[in-house]
Amino acid sequence: MGWIPSTRLVKPLENTPNFLRKTTLLYKGFQSPPCHHSTAVVKLMYTFTNLCHEQNGLELGDETVKIFLNSKGTIGEVDADIDKFLAYVDGKAAEGEFTQDIAAEVERLKQHNETKVEYMTLMMELKEQRREGYDEGKADGEVRGKVSSIRNLMKNMKLSAKQAMDILEIPASEQEKYAALI
Repeated sequence: MGWIPSTRLVKPLENTPNFLRKTTLLYKGFQSPPCHHSTAVVKLMYTFTNLCHEQNGLELGDETVKIFLNSKGTIGEVDADIDKFLAYVDGKAAEGEFTQDIAAEVERLKQHNETKVEYMTLMMELKEQRREGYDEGKADGEVRGKVSSIRNLMKNMKLSAKQAMDILEIPASEQEKYAALI
């Protein structure tokens, strides 16, 4: 479950500019969109634009709009084709020409061996990237923790950086690196 970026998931609504079709996101199976605010209201669609956090009313001006469609939403209205598509995403049978076209393409891709191999390769690569990201984050966190400990010892115990690193048993070969980060 989660959001799926797409350039072809929804048919454009009447009078929808071209740029909007490229920024539509499908949001499946959650009670609110992926933002920091929790809400009891479960809408079908959430629309976001690029606003400056530091100055109220200042927009980026690039006309980028992000739309999250929520398959669990019950409040609001969407185009009939989108509504049928959201039902399909939520596990119901494909209804309507647009959704049936998507369902047929999904089935075709499921049967295509080359696509299966590409998908598996992509999934393996993404898993490896996640592992590398985790390892990098962990290593970065350890370094930050040691730097914080060195600073605390220096401040609270009135020690030199070298003395603090020796107490923390930081190898001499790594002390220059930590000294530069203090």
